[in-house]
Amino acid sequence: MGVPKAAAHDFVPGHRKNDLIIAFGIYPEGKFPEAALIAIDKAKSVILKENRLDQIFSRRPLKQPVQDICAG
Repeated sequence: MGVPKAAAHDFVPGHRKNDLIIAFGIYPEGKFPEAALIAIDKAKSVILKENRLDQIFSRRPLKQPVQDICAG
């Protein structure tokens, strides 16, 4: 989707590591940003479906959540 493959490969593991550190309480002072909590809440209905791969790799389902996050 326009992101260099190497950039995506560097980005994803770093973010997953941070998420796990926060989720498992390894870094007690850490917290998910408000935008991430909104995205997680809205993504649950898409990610937990049988056709999730079609939805995850499509730009269409991303537009509204991104607009919602940016609007606050």
